Amino acid sequence: MGSIGYYSKLTQSGHLDLHDGEDVVTDEDELDSDDMHLTTLLQLKVEEAVADHSENYSDLRLFLYYAPQNVKIDPQSPAGS
Repeated sequence: MGSIGYYSKLTQSGHLDLHDGEDVVTDEDELDSDDMHLTTLLQLKVEEAVADHSENYSDLRLFLYYAPQNVKIDPQSPAGS
């Protein structure tokens, strides 16, 4: 099944499967299951990529296809939504 938990960032079999490019995300702050909802983390990654492009490659066009992975394992929503 192609899904990971919104808060745990783990597959149903308990494996870490969240990538940033080709690298597996291992940053503890990003993976903190109590504070960071998956869609929030993905949005922050997009904002970082856009800011980096603007700062370092402003003379080049940016194509960004952002399709967040929102397959549900069980009902989970960000706090306050």
